[in-house]
Amino acid sequence: MFNECVVDEILNWIENNLESDLSLEAVAGKAGYSKWHFQRIFKQQTGYTLANYVRARRLSCAAIALRLLPLNLMHLSMKYRFDSQQTFCRAFKQHFGITPSAYRKQNGWQPGGFVLPKRYAGKLHSSVEMTTLPEKILTGTNHIYQAASDTWNMCLPQLRKYYWQPFLQRLTALPDSVYAIHGVSKSVGDTFSMYYATLAEAHYLKSTTPQDIIYTPGNAHYLKIIFTGDFSDIDFQDITYDIYNNLLPELNIIRNPDHPDTEEYVFHNNLTELNPDNLKSALRTINYYIPVLTDNAGL
Repeated sequence: MFNECVVDEILNWIENNLESDLSLEAVAGKAGYSKWHFQRIFKQQTGYTLANYVRARRLSCAAIALRLLPLNLMHLSMKYRFDSQQTFCRAFKQHFGITPSAYRKQNGWQPGGFVLPKRYAGKLHSSVEMTTLPEKILTGTNHIYQAASDTWNMCLPQLRKYYWQPFLQRLTALPDSVYAIHGVSKSVGDTFSMYYATLAEAHYLKSTTPQDIIYTPGNAHYLKIIFTGDFSDIDFQDITYDIYNNLLPELNIIRNPDHPDTEEYVFHNNLTELNPDNLKSALRTINYYIPVLTDNAGL
């Protein structure tokens, strides 16, 4: 347990320093261990050597930037500490099986090779199916926040709580489900704007405002991932990381970039009110919908 805590702290530190020196000597020194001992416990806890993990994280961040930001290859090479553009392109192709230029231009988003930050989470019970979204007209609040390719995931847990609490207070009665959609709205330089909208059917809201958005799911095919069980010890980041790190690569599914990811939170039957300090206890099921290009669906 002690080693797990040490490595967990170092993993968080790595995420905040991907553009800095992350040599074994530097990271082991930060942890307060010898290089040999740190390398041993790091691989034991993560399954990666430090060098392989750092390279995979940097290349994954570069992959996000290629898809979402208008940055040239030389800029990305320098940003993620490759000694030349040629070295970066060679490492990228070795890791993803495709050149950076081809990755940027390809139709859809192939998750194979993508490595999100390593996390320690309990096993999530899930099942999957291909489906379309329920035909509902949803109303709610849209939120915009700024992110970068290497830090987009760092503040999401706090933002998610900040966005949901005031929205749930707008409900006059508890619906069977509430929804959220999220994605990228635009990119400028090294950053992009993300949106996260909290939604419900309008008749469950006390009132609507001119600032509210109305969302009707598009005509698309979705991979529906159904999570059940006890969510009390689960961070929502664990769910998204499990999907994009493990599930999508296993199924060889390509994400459709024209539609947002959708979250559906299904409440327990006969629930009449929510405890704002323990919202997870109200959840019976979490359904996560990812828009996919069906020609590549591995189901």
